[in-house]
Amino acid sequence: MNRSPLSYLSTSLVALSLMGCGEPVVQETPAPSESTPTDGPVLGSPQPEAVPAKAESDAPEVEQTVEEAYVAPFPERVDIFAAPSRKGVTKSNGEQGEAVELLGFSNVHQPQALLLVNGEVSPLAAGDSFYGIKVLSIQPPVVNLEQGKQRTQLSLAN
Repeated sequence: MNRSPLSYLSTSLVALSLMGCGEPVVQETPAPSESTPTDGPVLGSPQPEAVPAKAESDAPEVEQTVEEAYVAPFPERVDIFAAPSRKGVTKSNGEQGEAVELLGFSNVHQPQALLLVNGEVSPLAAGDSFYGIKVLSIQPPVVNLEQGKQRTQLSLAN
């Protein structure tokens, strides 16, 4: 059953034109005037129903809620669909001044760790060295490094 877009459009226009055309009917009952007191029921007037008086303990408790202003889960983000910026783990050795950052992993012929050392990106396999930094082992998301006599473990899972 294929309907043309024109039939959907005409159906939508009819529905939108009919929406909001009616007004709610509210029937107001005139209040009894104070100048003409009535002792009994008046014919044609609705009879009030007898409501039993409730004890204070029988009254249901009503919870009052205070509406709070909406707070975004990440107010510092301008575009909520953009991935958050992530800062890598940087380790520096005070003696040599070399900053090391783990960027990620690759698996071309063998597992490699992508390291940023002093601004240069280098893919290093286990046992490789770069600027005096030796890769001891690679088990994603963790890589173990040795720099001089100091051993360091870098991880992508911050």
